[in-house]
Amino acid sequence: MSTFDKLVQKWCASLKCSTDFDSWGQLVEASDEYKRFVDHTLILLKNINTSIETVDCSESKKKILLKIAACLEIRSANLNSVNSSEDIKLEDLRKLISGAIVSEMNLFVPLLAILTIPFYSRHLKSSTSNTTSRNEDMADKESCFPVLTLDLTDHSLLPKLKATTGQNLIMVRLQKIGLKDATELIDPYFTISCKDATAVDLCQRQNTPVASGRVENYLTFGFDIHIQVPFENMPKGSAIFFELFHYKQKRRATSLKCFSFMELDELKAGPCVIELYKKPTDFRKKKLNLLTAKPLYLHLVLTISKE
Repeated sequence: MSTFDKLVQKWCASLKCSTDFDSWGQLVEASDEYKRFVDHTLILLKNINTSIETVDCSESKKKILLKIAACLEIRSANLNSVNSSEDIKLEDLRKLISGAIVSEMNLFVPLLAILTIPFYSRHLKSSTSNTTSRNEDMADKESCFPVLTLDLTDHSLLPKLKATTGQNLIMVRLQKIGLKDATELIDPYFTISCKDATAVDLCQRQNTPVASGRVENYLTFGFDIHIQVPFENMPKGSAIFFELFHYKQKRRATSLKCFSFMELDELKAGPCVIELYKKPTDFRKKKLNLLTAKPLYLHLVLTISKE
């Protein structure tokens, strides 16, 4: 069995774990597993040509895997959406789990015909002018697989929300975070999300650019995040979550470092510092463990404006 076949076997096992959670109604766990699968796949594909271990992965296989990753992120988004459109169905994903897939990668192709891609994820971008001519040639020959490139440092900060008169909008300036190993983290960035008491997304998640600087035990950012839901539309038990991710070179994967959150009664204009908690992120806020006993926190400045 080739190295790539072994990887596909691992992917199938991971996908089965995700779909099992999905079928059992454990939507938060399923969504997290789908996202983890996507992140690991994209990191591998990004580094496949520079990896010490030789992996036999043709351009056509890469494109198939990118399309699968997009499908899984769509399914993850569906599970986190209040108004799920079921763009990708669970029964479709289960068809990707087959023993034959391990030995015959091209069997993915007919199965993917049923998986439509209405949008690309935060990790996937349409190719730009710097795409190699080889990829352009292959795109002409294989139009069913759009040429996609990876941009793991890309951010998704959104502009100010257009709200109706009388609504309060929240802007969070992400100043800095205190960590014992701040100088050791590679490409650290934040994912900001707003969730209700049942861990369902109230608006689109946003990713910051990587940290702009490092000062002693602090990573500095200085980015403004416009929360994409008015304060009045956030139900009781809602919270804004801040997850710090970084790249682990040994694993060649993005990993969660810690998380923090602000509840409704904490959303007041002005500077504030909030505690940091150990992973995994507990969106339901049931089992919280402090990251450190040292006085290291996430530093923010909130602006609340009335339209």
